[in-house]
Amino acid sequence: MFSHDNPTADGSCGPGIDAVQAFLRRYDDSVAASYFDSLPDFFDPQILVVTPTTSRCVTREEFIAAARARARGLAAGRAPVAAQSTIDLGGHYWLTSTHWTLTLADAATLDLYSDFLVRHADGELRIAAYLTRQDLPRLVRDMSRTD
Repeated sequence: MFSHDNPTADGSCGPGIDAVQAFLRRYDDSVAASYFDSLPDFFDPQILVVTPTTSRCVTREEFIAAARARARGLAAGRAPVAAQSTIDLGGHYWLTSTHWTLTLADAATLDLYSDFLVRHADGELRIAAYLTRQDLPRLVRDMSRTD
């Protein structure tokens, strides 16, 4: 038998899909502005990171350090959100699929897709899991080989 949480079983109702999507747009704006000092507010202390080749839990600090390193590696790249869709998983969790369009310094463009598991706890939204659907470093290397 499966049980599912009723979104109002504990007397509270979490934020709606629009609030979750706005939360992720604020996250995107912070990353785009390289405002890494604000990133801890977006994440749980431990984050599940899943890529096409690995899955592991990392600390918030490790995740932010990796985000900083990636931003340095793609110094001229910008990846605004092109589209977002969110599924409510019971009023406390949401799965948001995001399509990003990354434009690199040489004007090459990549379509990137990732998913975020966002949770509502202690009155706040936090990213609990980050799932990327492609290996970004490999995509960039492959593009540079074809030029």
